[in-house]
Amino acid sequence: MDSGTTSVLAAATGVTLFGVVTGLSYEVLLAGFFGAIVWLTYQEAMPWGKRVWTLISSTLTAGYATPLLLGVLAKWMEMGKMPAGGAPLAGFLIGLGAQVGIPVFLSWIKRRGNAQDA
Repeated sequence: MDSGTTSVLAAATGVTLFGVVTGLSYEVLLAGFFGAIVWLTYQEAMPWGKRVWTLISSTLTAGYATPLLLGVLAKWMEMGKMPAGGAPLAGFLIGLGAQVGIPVFLSWIKRRGNAQDA
């Protein structure tokens, strides 16, 4: 195994253990992690530290946002609850889009804060 594969496997193991310790769904965390990896493959080269934080922030965003998103979607679609297979897919998509979605969300919060100050 090359060092890149070993690093990904070690990180995936860490994500799974983090899920067990925090009670977050390790399946969703892993899906978010792999979504972030896919996102990184389409980006320009970046420093190692930024890549690591990209993986961490995307994974955590997927882990915490997926249950909320699925609950809102289930209520909106009047389903009661989402199908079980939807959580990993949603986690993957959130992990994939987190690096675009996080700055948009933070900008929205900032605009709302500025509007309330005026």
